[in-house]
Amino acid sequence: MKKLLWLLLLISRIAQAQSNSQPEIYLLGSMHDMHMKADIRYSLIDLRHEVEAIHPDLVCVEIEPEAFNAPMEGYFPPEAAYLAALVPQMHTRVVPTDWRIATAWQDRADQQIPPEQAKRIKDSQQKIAERFKAATDTPEVFEFVHGEMQRIADEQFMNVIGEDNAADISFGAWHERNRRIVENCLAASDGARKILFVYGGAHLPQLGREMRDRGLISHLAPKLYTPAGISPVPAAVIARWQRNLENLKAIRDGNLKTSIDNREKVKESNRIANLEEAIAVYSPHDR
Repeated sequence: MKKLLWLLLLISRIAQAQSNSQPEIYLLGSMHDMHMKADIRYSLIDLRHEVEAIHPDLVCVEIEPEAFNAPMEGYFPPEAAYLAALVPQMHTRVVPTDWRIATAWQDRADQQIPPEQAKRIKDSQQKIAERFKAATDTPEVFEFVHGEMQRIADEQFMNVIGEDNAADISFGAWHERNRRIVENCLAASDGARKILFVYGGAHLPQLGREMRDRGLISHLAPKLYTPAGISPVPAAVIARWQRNLENLKAIRDGNLKTSIDNREKVKESNRIANLEEAIAVYSPHDR
């Protein structure tokens, strides 16, 4: 009996030690260009307040390491550069952790999707877009991103698109991309006790699945901010966005030396327009 009690106590202590060695991991969904909408109740100001309230040791953002503070940084969502400029002021580390495949691979795969599956994907995307648009007009937009959107995105990428097929590659090798995002973040964690991923809301189901595959527990971020609306962001953010905008225009126009793939990525994206909108919306205005 004593041996059994001792064994149970040992197992309990081992489990507790393992639990104590694992960091707290939170997944916070962003909304890319929707953060720029005047009446949105999840502005970039709100995003900053949410990050501050979570108070992480490490923030993993949606920028490739090779693009961080480099000419292609503007190709990634504006909120990622926004956080990259502000997070150090919170006495927190920020690391770029995204991963992308070549545009040529995506374009080729897009042509290889079976017609029946292509129609299912188109229908699914249309339904998601309609539901997303309806949700952005409500006060519960944050709850939608971290609730219903999770179920919708998981259904699309697991059941409609799938893995290791042409559709998956067409969507940027979605499963492998999220796998690499997690690997990049964990590799940079360096003893962090509380890790925060800030990625587009559709990433969160797959990021959570990748955590579970590694025996880690992640949590969807709870809403901790009070909607504050849109107001000017620090000058350092505007300067960073402006630099990124100028770099993207130079890449698009062939005035900045880069790879053919980078140029195609910029041309096929809406990032130039996104950055112009971000600068216009969040710059100080004369009253």
